[in-house]
Amino acid sequence: MKKIIIFDMDGVLIDSEPVYYERQREFLQYKKFDFSEELLDSMVGNTGEKTFQLFKEEIPGFYQIKEEFTEEKRIYFKDRPVNYKAIINQNAKEIITWLKSEGWSISIASSSPLDHILKIVKLIEIEEFLDYIVSGEDFVESKPNPEIYNHVASLYQVASKECIAVEDSTFGIEAALKSGMKVICKIDTRYGINQDGADVYIDNLIEIKDKVYKLF
Repeated sequence: MKKIIIFDMDGVLIDSEPVYYERQREFLQYKKFDFSEELLDSMVGNTGEKTFQLFKEEIPGFYQIKEEFTEEKRIYFKDRPVNYKAIINQNAKEIITWLKSEGWSISIASSSPLDHILKIVKLIEIEEFLDYIVSGEDFVESKPNPEIYNHVASLYQVASKECIAVEDSTFGIEAALKSGMKVICKIDTRYGINQDGADVYIDNLIEIKDKVYKLF
């Protein structure tokens, strides 16, 4: 049996959700849109496309064209880019390095755009350890649809049940479980995230060392 582990990125390898959350809030307030905290919570773990559609449905007078929303937000934050290096989760590189040394096959399956995933992978310096990097934007539906996880399993030519996913969001956990994978969940008590259903829970990525063989 192959040892295969698949990492989500946002919330797992980088602690990006608080940054995205606050920047989204700031921009919506700047544009004087009427929105709820619950609506902001719903974007956690979602793709940019799904977030835009939710905002369009729920916020009166919101943008009708995603590109206009994205461009105006880019201009607004152009002098304040996200410092991704500062939000790399503790022990991200260490655990990936350890897993590789233990003979694990490692991939990333993230809802983020591919160019963004590649940027983060380069910052963490883990390119050489990864077999596949897959973006949810390449699929008709991203998480919670299990297609992205089924696809990675097919790349390894194994059944999904032979793989382990490392997730944090409601949608990510649901997608991995629907695919049949075992799930290691990085605990996050913010934003009302429902993390039910995972096989094991960790506070720090380094704890994977103690958990992964219990699932294999």
